[in-house]
Amino acid sequence: MKNNIFLSNPEIEIWIAACLGIHSEELDSLGYEKGNTVWTFLRQHQGNHETACEQLAEADLYFEKRDFKKKGIYRGEAILVPHSNLVYFIDYMKSLIYF
Repeated sequence: MKNNIFLSNPEIEIWIAACLGIHSEELDSLGYEKGNTVWTFLRQHQGNHETACEQLAEADLYFEKRDFKKKGIYRGEAILVPHSNLVYFIDYMKSLIYF
């Protein structure tokens, strides 16, 4: 089995806000609520993966594993930096499908 973990720090709201091209502090003003309505919220506000990737492209990742054939890399110093390794989720899933 091929596996990976995907993390967003400090909370998944970093990723959700990045999908909209905003800072996480701005989510409340758009009516965001934690829970199982994230997909609906992102669709209502035209959030998308590409926007999040652009927003978080330069962020240091606490855990990075882009290739399931290799061991992941931990960077303890990046734990406090807002980031999400969901930036490579789609590419990772494609690599699993076409492996």
